[in-house]
Amino acid sequence: MNQNEQMRAVTVRKKKNNNVRDGYKLQKVVGGSNEHCCVPLCTGSSRYNTELSFHRFPKHTGHRTQWLHKIRRTGFTITPHTKVCSRHFTKDQIRTTAKGRRFLTANAIPTLFEWNAYSNKTRAGVWERRTRPTSSPEPGPAETEEEIVDMVPMPIDHDYVVYGFMIDDLWSISMVYIYDL
Repeated sequence: MNQNEQMRAVTVRKKKNNNVRDGYKLQKVVGGSNEHCCVPLCTGSSRYNTELSFHRFPKHTGHRTQWLHKIRRTGFTITPHTKVCSRHFTKDQIRTTAKGRRFLTANAIPTLFEWNAYSNKTRAGVWERRTRPTSSPEPGPAETEEEIVDMVPMPIDHDYVVYGFMIDDLWSISMVYIYDL
């Protein structure tokens, strides 16, 4: 084997893990259709996020061209499966039915994108959400007044209940007894 073949033999390609994106593990949804957002730089997918809703392009050509202009996809071929996720619409543009189905208002146009410096507010962590008492901590027991309790030795019940410090005492008592003999 020459040196190039040895280098190829040593080189191992890393397997790409589709469930990990930007250091976060995404939870995979089992079943259902896998829709994804057609907006550039958007990673919205129904495969990993059930909270997103996906919306078709409008049939009216005026609204359709506005959508294409806003998402910066001129010359893009729209199919019945081309969709935009709910991340790109404001909350007042999305309506929810009694059963939980989400749909857009009649004149809704996507406006929230990564290139116009829009980002979702990150949810505060557990420690930030938790309310903490504002008062000072309660004082503990007085440090100056300590009660000193005398230790009373317990009678020995059995040999198998003997602890290390008791063995030392028994050994010294035994040695005194042997010495007296």
